[in-house]
Amino acid sequence: MQISEREMVFQRFTLNTECVDEDIYRSLIEAIRDAVASQYDFQGILVMRDPATIQEHRRFLLVTLINQDEYDITVAIDRADLYVVGYQCSDLCFFLRGHNPHAAPYTRLFPEIHGQCRTVLPFGGAYTGDHQLNSLAGNRAHIFLGMRALSESIRWLSTRGQVREKDLQIAFVVIIQMLSEAARFRYIEQRVVDSITGRGPESFLPDGRMLSLENHWGDLRDVMLQADSSGNFPPLRLQDRDYRGHHVSSVTFNLFADVALIKFARFHNAGVLSVSRRNRGHDGHSDDENRPTSSRQALERDRQRARNQQNHGHGHSGGSHGPTTSGRNRPRHREDL
Repeated sequence: MQISEREMVFQRFTLNTECVDEDIYRSLIEAIRDAVASQYDFQGILVMRDPATIQEHRRFLLVTLINQDEYDITVAIDRADLYVVGYQCSDLCFFLRGHNPHAAPYTRLFPEIHGQCRTVLPFGGAYTGDHQLNSLAGNRAHIFLGMRALSESIRWLSTRGQVREKDLQIAFVVIIQMLSEAARFRYIEQRVVDSITGRGPESFLPDGRMLSLENHWGDLRDVMLQADSSGNFPPLRLQDRDYRGHHVSSVTFNLFADVALIKFARFHNAGVLSVSRRNRGHDGHSDDENRPTSSRQALERDRQRARNQQNHGHGHSGGSHGPTTSGRNRPRHREDL
């Protein structure tokens, strides 16, 4: 069935760095999670939707970013994996290497822009590898994050022809971590929130805990696939913020406080999944999966519980931040996907 441009329904969000506060940023990250989550979770950690169930004309999320100088861009995020695939600026759009703007499903993005105004960038969106973000930007451990960095990234991408390719890569590193990685990981969301509220530095570098979580997102899903009926899985080595190693083999409070989403997989061990609380998604489409609900009261209650538990010594060794629990209850054993 042909889908007209008018019938395409990509969820849209906006973030203005000039007037952002904790509630605005948290609401954006929670909305992104809701848009990509299935109805299932693994001991409180949401499982993303099966890509096969995502209709092509609803495949992407569009996040418009605006800075204090009124530069703006619209970033496209894939609902299947939370990867940033490209962005629009005025009457031009740019796609990261590996995403063909003239082939499905990317032809549905920014359909009002045609021909040579749809450009493929010379680098991809991976952190490392040939023709990827590290080729000029270098190690992301040395790239500052925070609203000041995000504002500068918006300006760089808005004025692409006037800046170095290195700056474009840095801009993507900042945006990917402050949107996609923050949606995947509550710990990263909390680092950004702390920079907004003044509980942490306004500009900050990724620590060992952040980088370890980002590097092992796929590995977390893979070991969870091997979980027994009690939710225990083969040990996975992660790092704390000071790069000290530790192993996880179940969803402890610490891991639950860090990880919000895992990539879709079919869990073969019945009983390790359960159905999360859901209401109708806010886009109102009856053929879209119902999405999680998170009332402000429940969200605040769980945030306070997370802070209280970490204040009593339940955080990672070397960790000082208290990520939220996104308003969802702790583990219930669940039916198979």
